[in-house]
Amino acid sequence: MSGSNNTLLSYTLTPGHLGATEQDAVLTLTATNRTGTDVSCSRITLLVPQGKGAEQLTTQHSDDITLAVEPDWQPCHGDLTHPDRLELGMEYAGGTVIPDNGEAAFRLSGLTVNGDIGTVTLTVREEGDETTRTTLLPLDKNPPGFVFRDFRPDPYMVDPDHPEAILTWTAQEPPATTVTYLLDYGAARPKEVTDTSFLFRPFKDTVCVLTATLRPEKGPTTRAALSTLVLLARPAVDAVKLTASGSVRLLNRPRTGGGPLAGHTTLDWRAHLIHGNPYTADTDGLLLATALTQGGSPTLTVRLTLTAGGTDHPLTMTAGHHPETLTLPVPAHSTVTITTFAGAEPPTDPWYLLVLDWRPLGRGHLRPSGTAQVHR
Repeated sequence: MSGSNNTLLSYTLTPGHLGATEQDAVLTLTATNRTGTDVSCSRITLLVPQGKGAEQLTTQHSDDITLAVEPDWQPCHGDLTHPDRLELGMEYAGGTVIPDNGEAAFRLSGLTVNGDIGTVTLTVREEGDETTRTTLLPLDKNPPGFVFRDFRPDPYMVDPDHPEAILTWTAQEPPATTVTYLLDYGAARPKEVTDTSFLFRPFKDTVCVLTATLRPEKGPTTRAALSTLVLLARPAVDAVKLTASGSVRLLNRPRTGGGPLAGHTTLDWRAHLIHGNPYTADTDGLLLATALTQGGSPTLTVRLTLTAGGTDHPLTMTAGHHPETLTLPVPAHSTVTITTFAGAEPPTDPWYLLVLDWRPLGRGHLRPSGTAQVHR
């Protein structure tokens, strides 16, 4: 179990719960460097409340508990008073460096719990660079007869073709105690479970945490937690930024209101200039305007005027017998006005093509919002 961290290193106590009457228990304290840089350390100890009662862990003395430490570290232990506590841990003469993502741990064994249900607050003391820091770790002492173990997935790795894993665990409730179980698997809120299995369909690698809350008829409420990891082979893409190489059909999907505007398809050759033909957008989108003249005909100038927020934003292009395309981003509910110009008197026969292709971002049309005017 992890606690609030006022130290440079992060500390985890396993297991995070013990039976109130457990004998020969084992506790491991693991220090992990997640700071992104090296950390100097000379001593790490655990202060254990000593005595009888819900807030104490054991009546033993420090010499009664076996201490296993890292190579090149030395065990250190002692009995403290006012308040009564055991100090158990390890020290490194002259200090050492724990690298980024490195770990150091020690194990207590032969621990006899004092028999009183409750939550004990253990203190981690970290020393290094002539500085002492502390952080607190809670440890629950659960009612006798409580069994809670073997939390695991089957299988431990799933894939899109076989996406289900069954989470299973072993649980036995102590007498005269109500136990509720909450399973946290990354959903919006933890799910209360009543069986000792749960069918799980992950969409990515997921840490699952199962927490039991014990409420005895007499005595304080305590908790116990187990965790496991479910892996997903070939997980779904978690897209943050996409880059297209080649052609991608993203806009103008079927039945979204997009496509060529009526009267402005690849078949609609024109003989007359357009002036003031307005359209209004139902949604955000892109308007693609492609212009082309007959060979030997005068060039054509096309102006698209976007009116948004009371301000006009004109965009202009000139095309000849080679097609030119203009792309105009159009916000929802804004207006686009189409105008065409010629540098000389245009021919009376059809001589230019103006294709308007609407690509909505979502669903919505680019609708005519006025009457087109032409110069004849």
